[in-house]
Amino acid sequence: MMKKWLKTLLIVAVAMVFGFQLGIVAILHALGAGGAGDWSCDELPDPYEIWRLNADDINLCQRDGPGSAKPVVGSYVWKVAWNEELILAAQKPQRSSAEEKSVYYALDVSSGELNGPFSEEELDAFCAASQYEDPFPDWKTLDQLKKTR
Repeated sequence: MMKKWLKTLLIVAVAMVFGFQLGIVAILHALGAGGAGDWSCDELPDPYEIWRLNADDINLCQRDGPGSAKPVVGSYVWKVAWNEELILAAQKPQRSSAEEKSVYYALDVSSGELNGPFSEEELDAFCAASQYEDPFPDWKTLDQLKKTR
């Protein structure tokens, strides 16, 4: 009889420990302590940001609420340039892909219109022929962006 009671107590204690650990994980996740290394960059014109969801999933997004955004240019965005009128994004098929495999997009900030994909030469021609007046700063790679959590 004592062994059955001890076995039941052990099962309940183990269940409580695992339940407690899962509860802590759920609370941390709800508080925004998601994956290690996740970040966003809000330097771009509002409401656009760069979001890093994991090492292989970095997107140009349009923020649509607190902690919520929808991708405009999907992964893998590896460099951006912008002014108040236009955001340029360079996208590779994968993080490990060569830069030469990149395609480029141009996002009109006021209308939300996305142009591309372009080759580098096509992007240069698009920008030269466009009505956008502000000059573009240099491209910024991911490690040059100011990151927030």
